[in-house]
Amino acid sequence: MPRTAALSTATLVLAVGLVVAPPASACGCGGFVAQEAVDVQRERAVVSLADGTERVLIGLDAVSEAPDAALLVPTPEPATLALGATDVFDALEELSAPVVTQESRWFPPILAGSAGAGAGPDGASPVEVFEEVTLGPLQAASIRSDDPEALTDWLAENGYQLSTALAAPIQEYVEEGWAFVAVRLAPEQDSLDGELPPLELTFPSDELVYPMRMSAAAAQPQRVRTYVVADTRMDRTDEVALWSEVVFAGPLDAARSPALAAWAEPFGDQAYVTTQEQYFGDPATEIVEDFTYAPPDGAGDHREHVVVVVDRMIGPFYAGPVLVVVGLLVLAGGIVALVVATARRGARRRA
Repeated sequence: MPRTAALSTATLVLAVGLVVAPPASACGCGGFVAQEAVDVQRERAVVSLADGTERVLIGLDAVSEAPDAALLVPTPEPATLALGATDVFDALEELSAPVVTQESRWFPPILAGSAGAGAGPDGASPVEVFEEVTLGPLQAASIRSDDPEALTDWLAENGYQLSTALAAPIQEYVEEGWAFVAVRLAPEQDSLDGELPPLELTFPSDELVYPMRMSAAAAQPQRVRTYVVADTRMDRTDEVALWSEVVFAGPLDAARSPALAAWAEPFGDQAYVTTQEQYFGDPATEIVEDFTYAPPDGAGDHREHVVVVVDRMIGPFYAGPVLVVVGLLVLAGGIVALVVATARRGARRRA
């Protein structure tokens, strides 16, 4: 039986590419590549930028028996790694929950209408290793190189076998001077089994960005939910923002959500959350840029309103038609009774 793991890892802008050997299973941030299939069931990320420091927390729920699955995350600058709080996502889900209203459906839809996200080889530049840490069941390293071959060689020597599908986006990030965070299970761990703690990354950044270009290599549709914490609403500004839907935008009241206090602190009483759903049916053609953010012109608070349609039934039948028929029968009975009573009164008068 497949084992379930909530691989909650954090990264800055996270265009994650998972490394090891094929076959690959996709996730919104890139792809798990392992010798056994990895089924990514959900991806969530919290992103924030304050005083020139970007902070990212990411959670992936995956099902797999793969002992060698790993994750490669690009960051604009070398990142510092730490374990994140496990209750942040629950608090953000509660904060972003839609308003639910109930609507009765008395007639069948056909009548009523339908109710209306180390050194490389000779001549290669060395790989800079900024930090190597063990965080619970995870091993993570913050690395950078200006030579893609040196980078992939270092990864291979340290147990990360890169998928060839990730070569092109990795080269792009290397040429742009980005660093990477490589994350994998610690050697004593047998597989993705059980809940792994969230991984939080922080690094210097001039703009709020969430790297997604590695996800273009995904073979399956991608869905990711992002929570942007700032001092105002933040909407996507990149070219692929077309595939994004704002499901919540509103103040972050840390007093009501203690789990989010550390995220709200840099913004004080102005702390604000923008929750967005992104869905890419064809990653290869739809993911062409990293996510970038900026305050929108004229857009304010937003909360989804969900209408739950409740079918009103009498036995196996919709109540509307039944009540109409009963009403017509009562009306017809009344008319018949009136006609009969009138006829009887007329007969008595004639008698």
